[in-house]
Amino acid sequence: MAKDLSVYDDRNGGPRDVPDELHRQEAICKRIVTELGHHIIELADSHGNTALHYLAGSWYLNESLVAWLRSWTPGESAWQNYANMWGHTPKDLMKENLAIRDDNVKAGGRGFVVSRVMLQNVVLRGRK
Repeated sequence: MAKDLSVYDDRNGGPRDVPDELHRQEAICKRIVTELGHHIIELADSHGNTALHYLAGSWYLNESLVAWLRSWTPGESAWQNYANMWGHTPKDLMKENLAIRDDNVKAGGRGFVVSRVMLQNVVLRGRK
């Protein structure tokens, strides 16, 4: 039996509980950084993405969490200087993501896009 996903979306296509989810996301991230140390903000995955890369590319941007992570020296350094394997810093991704999100919303769509290059690759592969 297919699960009815309509309960998770409002009439505009966004999750109804986004503010609650962003609050939980922020609480969890702050606890991790507080317990393990602010140096973990600059740790990257195998693609060179830090937590700030993922936050900057998120459809529902948690601006207060981004600001909090950037308030630490490693966070601001990662924001400005840590490029992933595609050459994008979190700052680049946020700028591109906001531009694409605005274009996408104006066109009546929704989604998760982290860069124009990645969007182009998705379109070229016929996945849009």
